[in-house]
Amino acid sequence: MKKIITAVVCMSALAAANARPIYPAEIVGRELNQKGLGWAGHVGITTTGMNDPSQMYNYAESEIEVLNEQPVGQINLISTFSRRSPYWGSRYGVSDFGVRGYRLLVEANHQRWWCPQYTYFAQYRPGQGIPTTGYIISCGVWRCDNFVWWVFLTQGYNLVPSGIFLPRDIFRAFPFQNDGRFLPDSQDKIEETRTLADVTPDEINSMGIERLQMIVDNPQQHLVEAPYAQHLKTAKDKRVKDVIRGGLLDVIALTFSDSEIPLKMIEMYKASESEEVRVKIVQNVMVFNQSHGGEDKYKKDSLPKVRAFFERLLHDKKLAMKISDNALRGYIDTHTSEEIIANKELVDAKLANLETHEQSIMLKSALMFKSKDLQAIYTKSAVDELRHENKSDLDSYLFGPLSLAYKEHLGFLSKDSENIVIDYLNEVQFKYTAMGILNDTEDFTRSTTAPYHAALSQALGVK
Repeated sequence: MKKIITAVVCMSALAAANARPIYPAEIVGRELNQKGLGWAGHVGITTTGMNDPSQMYNYAESEIEVLNEQPVGQINLISTFSRRSPYWGSRYGVSDFGVRGYRLLVEANHQRWWCPQYTYFAQYRPGQGIPTTGYIISCGVWRCDNFVWWVFLTQGYNLVPSGIFLPRDIFRAFPFQNDGRFLPDSQDKIEETRTLADVTPDEINSMGIERLQMIVDNPQQHLVEAPYAQHLKTAKDKRVKDVIRGGLLDVIALTFSDSEIPLKMIEMYKASESEEVRVKIVQNVMVFNQSHGGEDKYKKDSLPKVRAFFERLLHDKKLAMKISDNALRGYIDTHTSEEIIANKELVDAKLANLETHEQSIMLKSALMFKSKDLQAIYTKSAVDELRHENKSDLDSYLFGPLSLAYKEHLGFLSKDSENIVIDYLNEVQFKYTAMGILNDTEDFTRSTTAPYHAALSQALGVK
């Protein structure tokens, strides 16, 4: 056994020595860090700090990925990515080194700011904001593979033209292997014709994600009952693993449009004892509201009860930390500026009860962009938090959306709010100069935040 391990290590070292450099807009892969599902894989898009497409020939030292943790969208060093589980290496040969490659990286980075949510199944939704204001219309819902697939698709690169795919398939879609050998074995093509009604909870819990996805997507189950009835029935079944139950709620919220869906989820919340399922219920009531909140039937039948649901969550002093983020976002989406200000003490308590500062800055940005009155309160709050944390990547969550807003709408911020932001831009300016980036090799996200600091500084007239 020792000889085999030594041989593998030697082969790895030899391959690494002969590997070409990794460039932006390529792919890195590793085993999925989940027991029994390592072969399915996990992927990220390689990137580096750059101001324009001319820098696409710079070596990539980091990657953008979607993870089932907070924050969902992350930029991490490739060296860190490769250590979290057995590394497959990198692949290349899809994107160009020009405008298209640059634009897909810009889009991937922007998606980190639109309150991304994680999903277990293949259904997805890109996050959307309003460029003239920076306000978030809808949170993105992603898995690592459909995130990479969609980002490349925005520039005309369709990595997997059809069918159900997994991270391993996205990884293989890049034609040339670079610096790794840990590719999963090829899997036989799966054929599956059953519906959710045909399988037991034990079967659901033990089957692979590909087969389960085929069953979930089987249109035959819609022929005998309401389109999402079996999905909801399975999601309510406590014998099914919580992660699958939550994933089925994602499928319902992203696929179907019945205005009764959030009400059925709210009833399920009341009956559920699982925190993991409750997290998903709140997420999907929020997601559904963002997608369908403007529809007349929804506004008449569901919106009053959805508003009341998020109001109750705001007043719940024992609300779990993992629920607070989307509970507060749902409240902001469904209530007026005046209502939010009247409940500012409760809003601030929820802001203080979040898992990450990224969530806090995104929510404070949502409050800033909702009205001038809220902007006056939460611009200072957001900048104070950034100043206290002193993290370059966190800065981008404010600099990025604001720089987009100022591309379209000069004077978006009030003069007082502008001055607060200008003071902070000046305070951290050295960090984002070429010398500042070179002086701190440990803070690798300085280079990826620098373009947004520069764009916002220019828009606000910072010298």
